[in-house]
Amino acid sequence: YPHTLSGGQQQRVALLRALAPSPRILLLDEPFSGLDVTRRAQIRQDTFQVLKRAGIATLMVTHDPEEAMFMADRILVMQDGRIVQSGSPVDIYFKPASTFVAELFGPVNRFPGRVENGALTTPLGRLPCDGLAEATEVRVLVRPESLTLTPLEDNAPGGATTGDGPVIRVETARPLGRSTHLTLHLQNGHDSYTVQARMSGAFLPQTGSRVAASVAPEGVLVFPKDE
Repeated sequence: YPHTLSGGQQQRVALLRALAPSPRILLLDEPFSGLDVTRRAQIRQDTFQVLKRAGIATLMVTHDPEEAMFMADRILVMQDGRIVQSGSPVDIYFKPASTFVAELFGPVNRFPGRVENGALTTPLGRLPCDGLAEATEVRVLVRPESLTLTPLEDNAPGGATTGDGPVIRVETARPLGRSTHLTLHLQNGHDSYTVQARMSGAFLPQTGSRVAASVAPEGVLVFPKDE
């Protein structure tokens, strides 16, 4: 009986019922919501394979950015009822059209920036700038996974810099299995910032220790200050 089916079984039955008449187009409205993490990943994978084999054009609505990137060949991002960006998952993630799109697809660290002497001056150090006019003020976004942290043996003071970037203080380091989530404190002159970083593996520096931070240029997202 229907009431004896688990949530995962009900989702699979609903999908098969929709596929039974061999539709040319399939509409899915948050089809994996309400499932636990493990079951959700399994059914998402099964659905993806079924749709690919059947060759059915599918329009899916989701609020889960990871789900959108996993399932989609093309993503349309909507804000206030209108499409603000359309593109492949790679383009949407690495070349967002606005801070709204960037933040929709995962947490970011925000910093001020200014073009000085042909480079972008930020609390994370000097970074390349692509054709921005001198003295232009911008908003700099850096994803947690774009930061590289290196433990320091000497107890360098917070706010100092190394050749690769600033020295910042570790506030927390939480293991998440395949990666470690870190919360850090960055002091830049009179301004201070709370920085989120994600490192692969078991990178677990002690609370209060110092690490050198650097970021690859391709991991930096730059937008107008008054966007």
